[in-house]
Amino acid sequence: MTDAQQAQLEHILSSVEHRIRHRPDRGVLDPETVLALDIVQHALSFTKHAEALALFREVLWQRRVADSTRVAVRQMMEHIMESMNRGALDAASKICNCLHAVTDPDIFRGGLTDQLYRAMAPH
Repeated sequence: MTDAQQAQLEHILSSVEHRIRHRPDRGVLDPETVLALDIVQHALSFTKHAEALALFREVLWQRRVADSTRVAVRQMMEHIMESMNRGALDAASKICNCLHAVTDPDIFRGGLTDQLYRAMAPH
């Protein structure tokens, strides 16, 4: 993994946790918070975590990100980045189209790109 990819990984991990902990108490969630929740759900599924449902509920209802949830997100992100390094540029989309956004260096940096909206739109 390159230094830039490692920095991207750390940025995504901290942004996901920040979005989860600081989301509104009620009302509509913004698209970046929804993406953070999607990343967690897909990571728990990707790693086939035995406690996936309980961990996701902890994220969703208690706004806590357990160490094992962080590990799952890291493992999924490392898989995506390492696959891309080997030429599998669609590695994120193979898990879910919404994850294509994690390959964008501008993710969680003040707004979502049109690319994310296209990925999340029904086809």
